[in-house]
Amino acid sequence: MRGQVGAFYLFTVNLIGIGLGPTLVALLTDYWFRDPAALRYSMVAVSGTAAVLAAASLGWGLTHFKASLDRARGWQQ
Repeated sequence: MRGQVGAFYLFTVNLIGIGLGPTLVALLTDYWFRDPAALRYSMVAVSGTAAVLAAASLGWGLTHFKASLDRARGWQQ
């Protein structure tokens, strides 16, 4: 089960990262900045937003991970 969940996670991350990342950069360049020379700004916007979302997701997940560790410590006693 752990292997299947890990495979599903990697599939989802790769699908979003490879499929959605370049598409968002292209859409921002074409429709937001409307200048092909502004590609660097689109890349910064997409990667910066992804980094903030990843940090928020990590912070949210760490609270639940800490709670599961506390429950696991109770099993050992």
